[in-house]
Amino acid sequence: MNKNYDGRIYDERFQGYGADLGFWREQAQRFGDSILELAFGTGRVGIALAREGYKLTGLELEQKMLEKARQKIKKEELSIDLVGGDMRRFNLGKKFPLIILPFNSLAHLLDYRDLGEMLDSVRKHLLPNGRFVFDYLNPSLEILSRDPDQWFPSAEYTDEKGLKVLVREKSCYNSATQINRVTMHYSYENGVEFENDLIMRMYFPRELEGLFDLNNWEIEERFGDFSGGEFKSDSPKQIVICYPR
Repeated sequence: MNKNYDGRIYDERFQGYGADLGFWREQAQRFGDSILELAFGTGRVGIALAREGYKLTGLELEQKMLEKARQKIKKEELSIDLVGGDMRRFNLGKKFPLIILPFNSLAHLLDYRDLGEMLDSVRKHLLPNGRFVFDYLNPSLEILSRDPDQWFPSAEYTDEKGLKVLVREKSCYNSATQINRVTMHYSYENGVEFENDLIMRMYFPRELEGLFDLNNWEIEERFGDFSGGEFKSDSPKQIVICYPR
């Protein structure tokens, strides 16, 4: 049973995660109150910002994620402009002082062409002096070199029906393509089980820096965590604030 892009399961899995919200509030305060969020998902970040009065536009490709986001927005009576679309190629007919791509969503851009197309689209939608901000994992060689047949504990939570859920994962990394295929196994206490595959492109720090340079983007700031710590070899994150040349 495959539950890819199921908004309900996504929200249950990440309920209560908010380590990044303070960082995104800071960026909204710095760069402007009209924000475009790419890969909006079910709205975990965007809805939190909209609650504080920021004007949000959300772009999301997956219909099930959009449906869940719309339900949440309607329930809270928020005003968010949701658009179904691909972050590689979109035309919204307006520009923003701030465009964000949270929660490792850069990993969905599986090759250099995808990344370049996304950057071109972002460029067309940024106001002069606008900023593009994203957070992305810092690839772990320890994780990427794991035995692809071995399961590792990933998460434990309670779903909306009160059932305990255990999540295990295994990953198979192809160093030639830099694609990591992560398989997540969900096990409910009532006996229901299913697996969910996630395909992620690994971008290493100097590689990412070079790709942005080749696409004529200037990296203004880079952090290793959401508190603004210096980016180091063992930093959990690559958090980037940049603008087009």
